[in-house]
Amino acid sequence: MFYFAWVDPDAPDYAGFGPDLHRVDEDIFAFSLDQGEGEAATLSLTVRASVEGLLAPGRMVWAWFAWDDGSTVHPLFFGRVSGSPDQVEADFARIVLYARPSDLAAAKESAAAPLRVLPYFDPVFLSAEARSDPDAVLEGRSAVWHVDRVSHAITASDVLEGEAGVVAVSALAGSVDLRIVAAPVAAVRIDCEMTWKQSAAGSLDISGPIREAFAAAGSPRAGFPASYTGEGLANDWPREGDRIGGGWSVGRVEIARADGVTLPQSYMRVLTDSGLAIRFPLWELAVSMEAAFSVERPRSERVSLLVSAGLQPMMIDGVGEPEVLSLSTSAVGEAIDGAYPIGNLARRSYVQTDRGRASLLALVARARARLRSRARAIEVTAEIPFAEGVGLTLRHNATIASRHVPGGVATGKVAGLSLSMREGRLSASLRIGCSVGDGAAYAGAAVSSSYVGGGYVAEGYIAASAGSYDLASADAGLPAYGDVVLDDDGVDLESPTVAAMVQSVAVTNGPADQIALQRMDLADGNAAAEALRGLATSVVLQMQPLDGRSFATLFDLGAVSIALPSTIDLQAEV
Repeated sequence: MFYFAWVDPDAPDYAGFGPDLHRVDEDIFAFSLDQGEGEAATLSLTVRASVEGLLAPGRMVWAWFAWDDGSTVHPLFFGRVSGSPDQVEADFARIVLYARPSDLAAAKESAAAPLRVLPYFDPVFLSAEARSDPDAVLEGRSAVWHVDRVSHAITASDVLEGEAGVVAVSALAGSVDLRIVAAPVAAVRIDCEMTWKQSAAGSLDISGPIREAFAAAGSPRAGFPASYTGEGLANDWPREGDRIGGGWSVGRVEIARADGVTLPQSYMRVLTDSGLAIRFPLWELAVSMEAAFSVERPRSERVSLLVSAGLQPMMIDGVGEPEVLSLSTSAVGEAIDGAYPIGNLARRSYVQTDRGRASLLALVARARARLRSRARAIEVTAEIPFAEGVGLTLRHNATIASRHVPGGVATGKVAGLSLSMREGRLSASLRIGCSVGDGAAYAGAAVSSSYVGGGYVAEGYIAASAGSYDLASADAGLPAYGDVVLDDDGVDLESPTVAAMVQSVAVTNGPADQIALQRMDLADGNAAAEALRGLATSVVLQMQPLDGRSFATLFDLGAVSIALPSTIDLQAEV
């Protein structure tokens, strides 16, 4: 017999289906309990018509529905009336109820929250609004939402592998039907572009290269740039804020005369033709100088990868062109939950970081989800005993043995289930989706954990060039790509060094050159002074250019194959 009990879902006594609900609040003449994949179950009942409206104020609108097989009571459904009943005949009405939680949005969000994990969920590829959409967590999973028809628990259920296990069912004679529902997809081509502004600011103390250049130009004491035209050199020395070019400017500067203050005074003695001896003091300077930079450089990385899957042959013409998964995002350089996915905006590469690798695995996960969903190209329907249908949910896989399917047996995920009673006859039917993969095993090979070092790029960049980074599902992965060379100027803005950023410091007419004044024929003091001015010391600083360029690197990762299960043998005889 069947029990039907109207209840108040907010009352503690009705938190679950107990013996007090083993009652018949409505006379049921027929019913149909149906649930399709990704949908809430519906219960359609034909009952005796009531004068009082179902939606009248104060009337209960939630109900339990159960079947007593004579030894056990099986709760079949808990749901809410969807609207006013339809009149079937003069004395009968049809009631429709839906088995979904009253707080559906909150319940789905609660189920989605723990699924927002890399690499199956990557906010980099989602808009700000989509990141909070519970449905977005399924884009990287071959799954749909499942609403339990009794408990209303919401879970993500895989389209090929039922979490509740595999059940062998008994198909009734003559009820089995097989059909092709869609052509499978053999491959997905990933084409993804990630862009960001490589940004960095800071300063470097370039005093060392300047002092070294002066030492090479004849400064007598290490660490003190010297010149016999030091007064003019000091007066013309760049000041803080002066532009150098190439994204550089002068940072903090300190320059002061040290000779005659902290160092002994020394002179160059020049004898003129008139016999006059003239002394020119050697200016020795205490110099400290920084070069400052502030730069934004547009960067992009494009990833190309073909993700394919082995399929059983189904059509004479074969399988068509791969589907294309085309994405473009600039979110790698934007703050998400208070952090930049790229970590440091000064980085040369996103794809070559551990976080970037997770994004690429997220792309593979999306391709895998498409391939697995489309691999379920065969549907088998059958009627089964009512008692067997009672124990099934859309979280099960079912095995149907029948001479009407290739090889005599088919296994697949339950995609639809119906329990019904018509004119006193109980029946159950189900629909399963079968995967047409070739069953080949995944051929991934683990990579060794290795990182680039020695100043090539900053610590943490991926260097492995062989093997694959595998998904936790162990049926798909990402080829190693550590040997891809970035198409850029090689500048490391993460850890800039003086050696890398100072291209050259050239000192012209240093003390060693100015000493030549002693060997010149000079008429008098004025001529000597004029000659020295012609040998005035100058400094040319050349920094590594940082601005005015953009960079793009293509990561062509070739192809990778994923494993798809074979749950029906299309090549076997029927």
